[in-house]
Order: sequence, then C-alpha cells, then structure tokens
Amino acid sequence: PKPGSAVYAAEHLTVNGGRIAVRFGASGVVQEIQESSGLFIVTFAESIPPGQKFAVSSEQLELAAPYRQGQWLQLKSDISFRSKRVLRAGQPCVVRDVRCGSAMLVVRMAPVAAVDAFDLSVSPEDVEALVGLPASFSNSCGALPEGFAPADIVFATADIAVQGPSGPTVAVGLGDVGMVFGEPTTPEARSKGEVLVRFEARQDQGNPVFLSVLAKSLSRSPLLSCGKRAEVKKPLQFPDGFVADVGSVGIVVQSVVDGHEADVVQIHDGTKEKSFQPLPGTVSLLHDPKVTSDELEARLRELETLATLFDAAGKHGRTVSMLEQNLWAALGMGTGVNLSFLAHQSKWPRLGTLSLEGKCLTLKTTSAEGMDGTLGGESKVRFDHEALIHDATRVDPYAAAIRAAAKGKTVLDIGTGPVCFLARLCLRAGARAADAVESNTSSVERAVGFFEAEARGETSSTGRILPSWAALPNVQEVRREEHAVSVRLTGAELGDQELQLFCGLSTDPDLRLRGRGSYTMLVHEILGDMAGNEDAALVLDDIHQRGLLAPDSVVIPRASSTLLAPTEVLNRTTMEKLVHRLGHSGDGDIKPLTRHSARRFPSAALLADAQALELLDFAKGPQLLQERTLEFRTTRPGDFDGVHMHLHVDLDGANSIDVLGAHSGPDSDSSWSTVYVRLLSKPMALAAGSRIVCRCRADLRDRPARYRLSVAVGEEGSEQHVCDGFEWSGG
Repeated sequence: PKPGSAVYAAEHLTVNGGRIAVRFGASGVVQEIQESSGLFIVTFAESIPPGQKFAVSSEQLELAAPYRQGQWLQLKSDISFRSKRVLRAGQPCVVRDVRCGSAMLVVRMAPVAAVDAFDLSVSPEDVEALVGLPASFSNSCGALPEGFAPADIVFATADIAVQGPSGPTVAVGLGDVGMVFGEPTTPEARSKGEVLVRFEARQDQGNPVFLSVLAKSLSRSPLLSCGKRAEVKKPLQFPDGFVADVGSVGIVVQSVVDGHEADVVQIHDGTKEKSFQPLPGTVSLLHDPKVTSDELEARLRELETLATLFDAAGKHGRTVSMLEQNLWAALGMGTGVNLSFLAHQSKWPRLGTLSLEGKCLTLKTTSAEGMDGTLGGESKVRFDHEALIHDATRVDPYAAAIRAAAKGKTVLDIGTGPVCFLARLCLRAGARAADAVESNTSSVERAVGFFEAEARGETSSTGRILPSWAALPNVQEVRREEHAVSVRLTGAELGDQELQLFCGLSTDPDLRLRGRGSYTMLVHEILGDMAGNEDAALVLDDIHQRGLLAPDSVVIPRASSTLLAPTEVLNRTTMEKLVHRLGHSGDGDIKPLTRHSARRFPSAALLADAQALELLDFAKGPQLLQERTLEFRTTRPGDFDGVHMHLHVDLDGANSIDVLGAHSGPDSDSSWSTVYVRLLSKPMALAAGSRIVCRCRADLRDRPARYRLSVAVGEEGSEQHVCDGFEWSGG
C-alpha cells in the first residue's frame, strides 16, 4: 500500500489491554509509511475513538475488501447434509469470524420458522450479498446495546407506530416477532441505544419492515399477549367453587394494550368457562407443539372468535399481531420468522407456505390494471424460474408432447427463460436445431452460463437450477456472436445439433431469425393465469403473419383457453379465513368487484361446468378480438355470488394442463394461479337449473390484454342484470 491507498483491517485491532478499537473488515486510508519500522499509519472509517491514527503492519491489512464482522450475506445455493437437512438458497446469515490461513467463514445462520440460529462454516463460494437490505445500512456491526447480537429473535413489548401520509399508523404490535439486524442507520439512533430490527409483518401493509427500536423495549421471550395459550402455574380457586388446577390451559382473550386494566385469561374445564385477571406468577406462556387436527381446529376457532371481536372494535391490526404470533406455531413452524427471505421478501409466499401446509384456499387481491405482458414490462421482471421448472404438473405434459414430435425438427422457442428448458427438451428428443428467443438480458446471461458450464464438463454450477432431465451432456462449443449465442452439440445418436440463443423480442424484425417457412416446430410457455394475459396471442399472430412456420409445422401448445364458471358463496374453513385476514391487514371479508389471484380454489364451489371465456388457437393463428355469450345452467341449488377463471392448455390433443385440476389434488399444485371475482355483496339463492348468462369480451389486439364481463340471471326476456361491465387488464 502507498499513502492514499484504500485498505481494510485483516483482523481486530486492539488497544489498552485488548479493547477492540477497529473490527476486521473496516475500511481505512493509509496516511503515511514509517520508514524506520515499516509500519503503516492508517485512519479507519469506524474506530474508537473516531479519527484515531493506528500504526499497523502489512499483515494486518488487506487491499481487497474482506468479509466484515456483522456483515449480512445469503446462501447462494442449497446446502445439503447427510442427515437430510437442507439449508435453502436465499437463507440469510451474518459473518461472525474468518478462519486464519483459510478462506472459510464462520457465519451465524439466521433463524427460520422453528429452526433457531446456529453457527456454520462456509466457503465464500457458498454465499453472496444479501438482497433487500435497508438504505444507508452499513452492513457491519460491533457490540449492540443490552447484549443483543445480529440474528437474535426479539418480540415487541408495545405497539410501534410509524409516520404515514395520513398520520401515524401502528406498524408493529405488541408481541410481534422480529430479528435483530445490527446498528441503526443514523448516529442519533445509535446514541439513544437503539438497534435495527427486521419485523416479519408490518400490520398496515403486511410486508417485512426494518425499524430502529430502543433495545430496552425488546423482549427475548414471547409475551403474554392476545391469542396466546397460557398454563396455570399455581392452583386457583374462585368464590363460586371453580378450581383451576396446576397445568390447566387457557387462552389470553384480552391484554393490557387493548385498553383493559389487566390481562384476562379464559379457562375452560370442559363444563364451565372462567375468565380472570391473573396475578404475577400464576400463569405462564405455553409453547405449543404441533397439535392434532381436532386440537388445531379448536385453536383456530378461538383465534377467529378473537378476530371477530377485534373487527367489532375496529382493531384489524390487533388481528394481524395475534395471527403472526399464533398461526405459525399452531402448524409447528415456530414464529414463522424469516420465511419471506426464502420467498423474495414478500408476505404472499409466506402465506403460500401456510396455504400449502394447511392445504387451504388463499386469495390475493390483484389490481384491476395488471402487469404488462411478455412484450412489455414483464420482460424486465425476474420470476422464480426454479419453481417453474420443478412444477411437474406443468413440465411433464410439455415433455411428453415434445418427445412425441421433436425428432428432426427445426424449432423456434419463444420466451425461453434462463434455462431454455423447452429448447433443451426438443434437442434431447432429437430436434435438428433450435432457435431460442428471450427478451430478459439477465435470463439470457444465466442461460449462456449454463451452456458454458456444460461445455466445460462441469455439473456443480448447473445443478442448482438445471434438473437432470434438461441437461445436455453433448455441448461442445459456445460462441458469442454479434446477433446471437451459438451452441454446438455433437453426439453419435443424434448427430450434430445447434442451438441459437437470441436476446430480444420475436416481434422485432431486426432479430436474425430464419426466413419464411423455416421452422417446422414452435414451442412456447408465454402463458399466465389467463391464456391471453402474457401477450401470447400477439406473439403467435406476428409469427403467423410473417410466415415463419412451415405449412405442416407442429405448435406446442396447439391451443389454450381461459375457462369461466359461476360460483357459490365460498364455504371457507377456519384456517382459510385466518389466512385471508393475515394477508389483508386483518380484514376477513372478500371484497366484491375485486380481482383475486387464487391458490387451491375449491372446484366444489362451481355451480356449473366451465366454458371458454377466450380460446387461443396457436396452430392456426389466434383471434385477437373475442366476444362470447356464455349460457350456464346451474347443476344444483346454491347461493350465487361470483365467477372463477382458470387456465387450460391443450398441448397436442393427447397431453393437457388444467390448472384448477392441479390445484384440486391432495398432493398436487401448480405454479400458475387461478382467478376469482366476487361479483355480488349479497348472494342470490338459485335453484338447480337456473340460467346465468355471462357476456365476455377479450381484447388481445394491444398490450396489456383487456377484459370485460357482464352477468345476468334469469330466463331470456326476464333477465336480472347483476353485474354490468366489470373490467380488468393484464396479469
């Protein structure tokens, strides 16, 4: 290093008998070099005292930024153990130390769900920068107030309000769980003894939130708060003769923050119910193991009863806090903390975990103006492609159709993604050549990286996302050319093959695709929760208009449709009601005239067989403006109040995908969701055989796709219009 060089502390620097003045990884600047001793005089950005000059040797400095104590990272890929334990990619961890003479790091794995924090040695190749850190966070940490350390689980001991556009709102409630992240982002907060905490669910929005909180106001133990189960520790005898023995279990039905003078615990001995205000030491919080189905249902009903009381009091935020503290534990998932780190920082995949564990319906409110399709903003969005390619209900039918048709074909794959898995399936099935088109530059780079790794004969770098059924062991050469990336494959069985990967939109005439009639097979998966909302119609219409396909070409899928059916009032389970509350700021009602993205929608709620709202014929060319009048006859009596829509894909006549069917299986699911709209705030009681007419319009001529739905009930000539022109667009 020379004077003015940027350097980093390679170890803790201590003064005065061992007191740490500079932590390893701290950045500094060389001020001068002592010629007599060879020591470097360095000032560090963070030191005690600030601005102090330190005389250090070259062994105590590094020119490249090392890992720092308190630095947050995340696992780059899954780590599997022989005990069958698996740490998932994206799981956060914090640096505790770096081994001398080795690149190995000692990290503290953050707690996830019911798994506590623990230390682990990892290599730098196992970790990467943590996604989603707050702005101005230094991502390093010294000693914290009250003995807290990064990755400690904490609980709020009071409501925490934040300033919003319309005034302060409660973001975190009493008992809500969070994780200590490190030092706060401002000097003022540090001087007050605050720590930065990531709370799992902000009550007014639902997503995780970072807050600077006084360390003294945090508890390391769960609190006696509303909805929690409590156990009697000392015998209690009441004037009316009721006795609560040691070990009796009750539920906290009110707590001090709800405006009452004291906590109120309710105990039921099977014949009599007693509510009382416990004296200190008479009850303690009960940590529930995973309970039986009957016990779980009884527990959930207690929570729903409390949520209804909160509704009456207008305290929806209390419901969110109560559910955050109880639902995860009831399902054996501890506090549920940090699950969102494994699911793109959003509350909805966390709720999907609850939905999957409880096999229950989840409804997510979706904007009437949805996401643009493949030709627009959606091309810039990073999707969970790893989940997609491991979706057997999606991949297996595609693979079967491709195996039956691809041999000897010249294939065009539209929207190939970061794995090019449809193009790979075609080549494995004997296709002569494949041109794959992808508009997302990041996905293209990842795809090229997979091919280059295969050309080098490497498998470890591709195994994270690339399954064995999509691997191409015969990749010989990968060339980055001006207009495309060319991948050459050789093999005794299939002969020479070629894949060209284009970055751009297939509708761009400057993209160097083959000429008219050159492609004998087309494959794509540009399908959303509805057939038309990812611009598949526009893309396929353009290909047909330009004549890129040979007359006898094969198109997979050959058609796709959105199927619509009228529905009765949803008979939701207690778990489904609570999951809905947790995802909608405590509100248990399903809002009418609102589009919802649905998981595990019950097919039993359909009042009639589904019919096509839109039908896209990919083989002949899709119709871009579709208007249909669908007439339904109810197959049974029921209280009509909405409609359900789901995707159906016809791959080749023999293989198909029905998303509602995939959601209905006890052990199956789909990476696609379905769509539900509650049309009526007050349901209509209908007899079996009642007539429901849906007039549908799907305008696919521009992006995003636009839809309109009008509904009437009754016989022709005496119809009652119940919904006149509900509109939405995009995905």
